[in-house]
Amino acid sequence: MNAAGSRLNVVILDACRDNPFASFRSAGRGLAVVGNAPPGAVIVYATDPGKAAADGRGRNGTFTTAFLRHAATPGLDIKALFDRVGHDVARETNYA
Repeated sequence: MNAAGSRLNVVILDACRDNPFASFRSAGRGLAVVGNAPPGAVIVYATDPGKAAADGRGRNGTFTTAFLRHAATPGLDIKALFDRVGHDVARETNYA
């Protein structure tokens, strides 16, 4: 990403589901919280720390479905994008 010279790089890691190998590793649920983000980084989670993200009803989980719905919106800045995604996820999961 550094070599690309882009002003903004976005990495989306949809990895907040339960670990299918938990019996071999830690018994924790979901994805652990990342430490301090580097300057200019945006870190977004599909769920609260220590929880597993909702699977949704289709091909993708609830977070990815909401992200795909809003990602194609022209002129939407990254903060507004993830605000909309978060709102949709909260509504879809009954704010759980």
